[in-house]
Amino acid sequence: MMDRWIPVPWNLAQSRDPIRLSGWCWCWTQTHEGKPITRRDVQDVTGYGWRKAAKLLDEVQRGYQEWMGQHRAKSGPKVGQQNDEISTTCKPKRAKSGPKEGQDRAESVTLRPSLQDTNTNTNLNIDKVKKTWMKLMEISEGSTTASHKLKLTAWRRSMLGERLTDYSQEAIINAWRWWNESTDEHADFLRQNRGRAGIDTFLRRSNHDKYQAFAEDWQCTMEEPGPDASIDEMRAWINYKNRQWAK
Repeated sequence: MMDRWIPVPWNLAQSRDPIRLSGWCWCWTQTHEGKPITRRDVQDVTGYGWRKAAKLLDEVQRGYQEWMGQHRAKSGPKVGQQNDEISTTCKPKRAKSGPKEGQDRAESVTLRPSLQDTNTNTNLNIDKVKKTWMKLMEISEGSTTASHKLKLTAWRRSMLGERLTDYSQEAIINAWRWWNESTDEHADFLRQNRGRAGIDTFLRRSNHDKYQAFAEDWQCTMEEPGPDASIDEMRAWINYKNRQWAK
C-alpha cells in the first residue's frame, strides 16, 4: 500500500514542538477525510487548553482551504478543453453526430438552459439570501453583543450565498444562534472579541465549518447541574442564567 502524504508548514516542520506538529497532522487528516472536528477533540489529542486548541484548529482549517484552492487552480481545464456555453435562446441544440439508427429524432436533441432560466435561478438565490439575512439579524437584535441590525453589503451577500450552498438555512441560523446564545467558552470568546460585527467572521469559509460543528452539539436550553457538578459546569450554568436575565 502506497504511503499518503500531507503538507506541513515549513516553520512548523522546523520547530521543536512535536505536540503541535502531531496535532496539526491529525487535524489535517480529519479535515481531508471530511470528518467534523471540534475544539474539544483537539484538546483531547494535544492536551492543549481551549484557546490554544481553537487557534490550532483555525490555523489548520485556513491552511487546508488555501492548499485546496491552489490544488484546484493547478487541476483546472486542460488546453483545448472548453466549458459548456449557455445559450441565450430556447432554440434546441442538436447532437453533433445526429440521431443513431433506431433512435427517435426528438431524443437526439439536447436542450440548453436559456438566459431567462438562469436569471430566474439567480433571483431565487438572492431572495433566499435576503430572507436568511433577515432571520440572522433578528437573532442579532436579541443579543447582548450584536444588538443591532447590519446592512447586507455585497460582500456579506456573496459570503452568505456561498454558505447556503454548503448548509441549509436552518443550519446557518442555528449556528448563528449558537454564537450569540451558547454558554460554550469558545462562543463566549467570539462574542467578547469579535463584537457587533462578528457576523463577518461567522460567514467566512475558513471559519464557518468549525462553528457548524460546535452548533451541532449545542442545545438551546440548559438544565441546572446536579450536586455533583464540576466547577466548569456550575460556571456555565451561572453564565447561562445571567444571559437569560440580561435578555
